Amino acid sequence: MPDIFKEIKDWNDDMRSWPNLMYGDIYNYLIRSKAVNGETMKNFKRLQSYNYFQSGNVDKILHFNATDNKIFMKASVRSSQTVSRLNDAYVMCTGEGAAEQAWCTCMAGLELSCSHVGA
Repeated sequence: MPDIFKEIKDWNDDMRSWPNLMYGDIYNYLIRSKAVNGETMKNFKRLQSYNYFQSGNVDKILHFNATDNKIFMKASVRSSQTVSRLNDAYVMCTGEGAAEQAWCTCMAGLELSCSHVGA
């Protein structure tokens, strides 16, 4: 996770100022964006994250509007393996809603793509 997320103190809880992040933006990030090795992620399994979201595993989603047309979002997401464990998922997107990068504190999140990020 980049240090910028650690530096933000004024997270916003008003979803009216969220970016226009659509399913297609999430698809493009999880499937078409480049992985660490330079290949496309093609992470089709992570598209099931919607079900994860629908099941109530995502806590309050907070965001921060940066001055350079970047929006940073974060949420705590309940682990599917251990209900008592929470993972912190972070997403950096443009003001138009295109997801550019994501991180998570879970093991799979180190690869920049996991169910918690998708949820």
